[in-house]
Parts: sequence; structure tokens; C-alpha cells
Amino acid sequence: MAFSNLLTNRLLYVSGILLVLLSIPVLTFVVELVTAAVRRPRLGQSVNWSKSLTMTVLIPAHNEATCIAATLQSILPPVRASDRVVVADNCIDNTADLARSQGAIVLERHNDRQRGKGYALDYGLQHLAESPPDIVIVIDADCDVKPGSLAALTRYAHQNHCPAQATHIMAAQPEESLRDSISRFAVKVKNLVRPLGLKAWGQPCLLNGTGMAFPWTTLQQIDLATASIVEDMKMGLDLAIAGTPPQLCPEAVVTSRLPTNDAVSTQQRTRWKHGHLQIISTYTLPLFTVGGRRARLDLIALGSEITILPLTLLVLLYTSMLVLAFGIGLPTYVWGLFVIAFSLEIMLVIALVLAWAMYGREELSVKQPLQLSVYMLLWKLPILAKIFTKRESGWVRTER
Repeated sequence: MAFSNLLTNRLLYVSGILLVLLSIPVLTFVVELVTAAVRRPRLGQSVNWSKSLTMTVLIPAHNEATCIAATLQSILPPVRASDRVVVADNCIDNTADLARSQGAIVLERHNDRQRGKGYALDYGLQHLAESPPDIVIVIDADCDVKPGSLAALTRYAHQNHCPAQATHIMAAQPEESLRDSISRFAVKVKNLVRPLGLKAWGQPCLLNGTGMAFPWTTLQQIDLATASIVEDMKMGLDLAIAGTPPQLCPEAVVTSRLPTNDAVSTQQRTRWKHGHLQIISTYTLPLFTVGGRRARLDLIALGSEITILPLTLLVLLYTSMLVLAFGIGLPTYVWGLFVIAFSLEIMLVIALVLAWAMYGREELSVKQPLQLSVYMLLWKLPILAKIFTKRESGWVRTER
């Protein structure tokens, strides 16, 4: 009997710790979504261009011949052609020639041992260091920039002396599958709804890889020449620890296009999710530790933000926790863990419904919950399974 009681107590202790750890991302997620649902700003508002500021748009490009011209055209005006710098990184197509035909400055880089966006950005910054601009804006080679967005980013980064992140969403396709619609909604939740919730509380956001504006001086605080597969998230966290956390600039809007090839789409999302898990294991403890020691709420907020797992994995883990708490409650009559877990599950569902009602009607109709469940099981679980069988460790370009 004593052994049984000891085993039960240890099981309760371990389950309680697991519930606390899972509660951090769930509560953070819920607070962000509910806050964003209450406060919904207008996006893409016109902002006057400040002629006194110098600005350069830096575009890392690896074999982007199919889209580089359209991207360059979307960032004129007010940017001069000579203020657009394209880093043709290890290209084997005519990306460089097409960029030059649009009047952009083209830097060609060839280094097979150092592959990745981080190295391309570092190469471009070395070129700009000869005559640095006030603001550097990073745009991916497959994006469209809404009018007024570059002016908004430049002014925001300059006035607040911090990196500024544009609203980065996915463009709708003419004949869109359910999976594409769900993907666009998921990206909107991650890149718009959650950052809006953080902004309402006066907290910073993560960087999304494109539509990022940096005062020149802030870029000197970190090393960009890395092979990280989520270099944007890493960059934002490094800058936050250095004292200049990124802020959302919702007036600026940048759109990307989802990959049309199933294999490519799966590869891209696998890289994002595996990279995110690497960030969680590397940065969570330092952010909480430094934030607590320096009394910096922004670092603690970012530490909580990065613990928000990919939604499918978060739901699966929390459902497992709920089942475990129920299993413990049956023989022990200790139902506290189950009540807490069940309450948080209800809060999570309510927050997702609010986010959909305020921001997701364009992507998902009200009739698609069952289809969403099938999607999560048949498409997302194989990606998550690779976390334990074949992790992504190197940068791979997403085919357009």
C-alpha cells in the first residue's frame, strides 16, 4: 500500500509539472488571440514617405527567376531602382540577369560550403557597409509589397529605434484547396493575430523572414552569417536579447504565395516546424533567465511566445494530457489536474473560434471543422512524426 501511494504521488507530481509546462504556451496563445479579437486595427493604411531617411531594400535570392521581376516591380515607387539590392546567392539560373533588367543592384555570391539565407544577408550587408543607409528592409524574392508598406516600415523602425515587422500573409489562389485555405488561416494566426495580441500588451513580436526593417545600427549587434533553418526567428531573438526587440508594424503588408507542389509544401512546413523546435530548446531558458534577471518583461513575453508549438502538436499533447489527467482521476479521485486541463482546452477552442470569427472568414467557411480535423490527421501528423525520425538540420530553398 505504501509503495502504491508513493507511485501515485510521483505520478501526480510529474503530471502536475507537465500540465504547468503545457499551460504556458496554451495560456499565451489564448491571451494573444482573445486580445487581438477585441482590438482589430485597419491594415495597409497610407503613410507619407520621409524624404530625409535613406533606405535600401535587400533581397536574398536563390534561383528565383520565376518571381524576382514581379517582386522588384512591387517595390516601386517610392524606392529608387538603385536602392534595391539583390543578392543572387549560389544561383544556377538567370536570377541575376532578370534583376539587373529591372534596374536593381545585383551582388552574385558563390559559396557551396556556406548555404542559406543568413549568409546571403550578411554578404549584402557587407556591401552596404561602404555607405550604410538609415534603414535596411529585407524582402523575400517571392513577395508582393502593398503600396505604402515600405514607407510605413521605414518610419516605424526609425521613430522607434527598433526592428519593424510587416504583416506577412499568404495570397489567395484562384482554385484553392482546403489545405491551402487552412494553411493561409494558420499563417494569418501566426503572423498577424498573435503579434497583434502581443502589441496590444506593449510587447514585441517574432520576425517572419520578410517585410523586416532594421535601423542600420541594430544590425551591427548580431551575426547573420549562420546556417540556421529558421534564421528569421533566430535573428529577432538575438536582437531582443541585445536590447532592440522587434515590433509589429501592422500598417505594412507583404504577401507571399503558397507552394503549389505538395512535396515542396510538406518540405517547407517540415523545415519550419523542426527549426521552431530547435529554437525552443535553444532560446527558451535564456530568454526567461535573462528576462527575470534584468526585469525585462519583453524577453519573458518572447520566451512564452516561442513555446507555442505548432498547433497540431500542441492540440495532440494537450489532449494526451487531458486523457492522462482523467486516467489519474478515476482511481485516485484527484480531479484537480483534469479540471484545469479541461478548462484550458475549452479556453483554447474559444480563442480559436474568436480568431476565426474576426480574421479567418476569408480563408475558412463555417462548414469546414470536420475537414480541418481530417487535414490535421492525414497531412500534419507525418510532418510531426519526422521530428523523432528524421529532423531537418540544413537550409533548403523552397521551390516556387
